[in-house]
Amino acid sequence: PDLLKNRPKSDAPASSIPDEMVPQRIFETVAKLSPSYQRQVLAQAEQLLQSGGGAAAQADKKQKPKVQGTKVLDRSGNVEPVTRLDIRVGKIVSCEKHPDADALYLEQIDVGEAEPRQVISGLANFIPLEEMEGRMVTVL
Repeated sequence: PDLLKNRPKSDAPASSIPDEMVPQRIFETVAKLSPSYQRQVLAQAEQLLQSGGGAAAQADKKQKPKVQGTKVLDRSGNVEPVTRLDIRVGKIVSCEKHPDADALYLEQIDVGEAEPRQVISGLANFIPLEEMEGRMVTVL
């Protein structure tokens, strides 16, 4: 990008910065620029994302995640983060005994969607029915 051609020399070359420190270094460096240059950097970064992320991202896309047992590992060998999971907090709006099972509850949980989610849980042997309604719960 044009902005990077005339940048001042930094203490350490970008290639020597550990991968986990790159976002912080970008933030610190861009924060020192004037707002008009910050907008230009942002525009160029958005263009890179739209065009596929540049050469490094293209190389990363070609690499398949390594599978070790049942754990999916990223290219650094770390377990894939749980950010892909849609975990929500909801409130139990109604709860009743399941008609076909003594150990199950049939619950309606408001998680902010158009309709409450219907969930069946095995909590009947552990939590009294009266304590279920109105409780906050996590839903996956």
